[in-house]
Amino acid sequence: MKWLLFLFTFFSSFAHAQCNHVVFSAHPNYPPFHWEQAGKIVGASVDQAQIILDELNISYESRYAGPWKRVLFKAQQGQIDLILGLKNVPERRPYLAFSESPFYQNPVSVFVAKGKEFEFHHWSDLIDRKGTLNTGDRHGEQFDAFISQSLNTQRITGLKTNFDLLVKGRTQYFITGLFAGRTFLAKYPDNDKVTYLPNPVVVSPVHHGFSKKSECTELIPYFNKRLHELKEEGITTQLIEKNLEKWKGEIPLQPEKTTLKVGLLLASQGQGIGYRELFTQFEKEHPNIDINFSVYNDAQYKQKVAEWSENQEGPDVFYWQAGERLFELVEQNSVRSLDFLRDYENWDEKFPQTIIQQLEYDDHIYGLPFSFYQWGFYYKKSLFDKLGLQAPETWDAFLDVAKVLTDNGMDAIAIGTKNDWPAAAWFDYLNLRMNGLAFYQALLNGQVSYTDPKVRYVLQAWKSIIDQGYFHKGHEKLTWSEAIPLLYHEDAGITLIGNFVEKKIPHELHDNIGFFPFPVINQNVPRFELMPTEIFVLSRWSTKLNESLTLLKFLSKPQTQLKLANGIGYIPATTESSKHISPMSMEGVTLLNKSEDIMQYFDRDTNQAFSKEAIQILSDFLLKPDIEKTITALENERLKTFHQHTP
Repeated sequence: MKWLLFLFTFFSSFAHAQCNHVVFSAHPNYPPFHWEQAGKIVGASVDQAQIILDELNISYESRYAGPWKRVLFKAQQGQIDLILGLKNVPERRPYLAFSESPFYQNPVSVFVAKGKEFEFHHWSDLIDRKGTLNTGDRHGEQFDAFISQSLNTQRITGLKTNFDLLVKGRTQYFITGLFAGRTFLAKYPDNDKVTYLPNPVVVSPVHHGFSKKSECTELIPYFNKRLHELKEEGITTQLIEKNLEKWKGEIPLQPEKTTLKVGLLLASQGQGIGYRELFTQFEKEHPNIDINFSVYNDAQYKQKVAEWSENQEGPDVFYWQAGERLFELVEQNSVRSLDFLRDYENWDEKFPQTIIQQLEYDDHIYGLPFSFYQWGFYYKKSLFDKLGLQAPETWDAFLDVAKVLTDNGMDAIAIGTKNDWPAAAWFDYLNLRMNGLAFYQALLNGQVSYTDPKVRYVLQAWKSIIDQGYFHKGHEKLTWSEAIPLLYHEDAGITLIGNFVEKKIPHELHDNIGFFPFPVINQNVPRFELMPTEIFVLSRWSTKLNESLTLLKFLSKPQTQLKLANGIGYIPATTESSKHISPMSMEGVTLLNKSEDIMQYFDRDTNQAFSKEAIQILSDFLLKPDIEKTITALENERLKTFHQHTP
């Protein structure tokens, strides 16, 4: 064969080269080309690379390097020699040397219902037909322009919804990547009712990229030669088809009874009862799966999650929190992407986008949201009526309300800071209302100094209401729940707290408790709200993937989320469930719908090590509002924590 002669010539020139071992990686969730399995990258691109490296008698390692951004970063740093199967785009060329020959040509195809095929040779053949595309998909400037100018198409979120529309006859075609579509259809119930037209819409090449810091760039000429030949010989196509079949059967359901381990954080005994009832129902519906769940309090649980992540061993599915805390687990390679469930169960229609965005990292979703709770002010309606007060919408109106309350012999604001964290809500909301979301995020990500004047303005606003004596005395001796009776006993007028307070208020008083959002301070800043979101994640180390996905699918059902939310005292995350919740919880749904965006809460939106110290500092500020001392302490903690943080 010609490649043998080339191989001999290549070895002659390669005799003094330094590349004797290749570490390669790829996108961890792009079957059948490559995906993560048991801590390694497998797939068609891996099989192809192994053929070439075996011919060169060079050892290699297929390494799972984490989320896609981390894969690129490690290649940029020279920690990975080769990235398999990616697009040759300008922003990657400074640190990657690409093969000239592509690994494969990535076709974008027209999917149709079987029996409804039509002739397709040119883009114009799609005119006068009703079609869909997946939200966010782009297929090149020329075709995208043709779509907007000439086609009757609608962008629909989720592969499942697009294929459902085809099967039901409501659309005539769906345009998406050929292999992305085929991979999804492999596990789609009506896959026998869908096919694709033989001619692609567009074809884009996908290459291999060698790190420019690697000595193995010398392999590129040989890779170019063999990539072309393997394609011409049909071997690359065979590898893709083989791996599509492999991926279909990767996670078969266990034929015998199996046990899933689930990790839970419990804030009350009632939450434990709610989970137990739910898991009992699941076991009745799935008699081949037993649920063994372990429960911990807050401090224990955070330590357990850290241990599971470090040891890569623990429950198959476990409770966690959206936002920065989730992203830390993603960066530690401790949780799996749930993209398949997102598409198959149509999560983008089932859950609000503001919640979905809190679960996305590098364009992939890593958690199932099951509940959330809003923060805001609660008050006693009859007290406000007696004093002629209305829920304030602006900061000036809020200060007027606080003055009236104190003038009538009560504390304006109830709070319990024995456990410190409730104090952070005041810093969070003043920061969001005065400075907006971008500054809030930059500050909590350690990118902005606490000496910034905007932080000083926040502390000055907070100090002004502390100095007025609006917070009740002795709050440092009370937990948040112990402070709530001050509200309905009329010892205090309002309290800033989360919706979980509903479970602590006597049921007969519910109709007499009102809610209002944190007032507007800067009219130029949109409404951003604090809405911590509770999620379940699938552990990286679980070997019971299909069973775990079955449980997560069950936990995503509206009726399941409603039952769970009622049991644990939160608001269900699914939009459908909100039709059946209490009026007090409905306030949270209304606020979510009006919100420009949501954040999780100070301790969930920043580094955990930083939050532990910072929340104590903010709690101390309520007792002694020393602005200079507080700024210095927060800045010292920022420098100590974030200068050690690396991607």
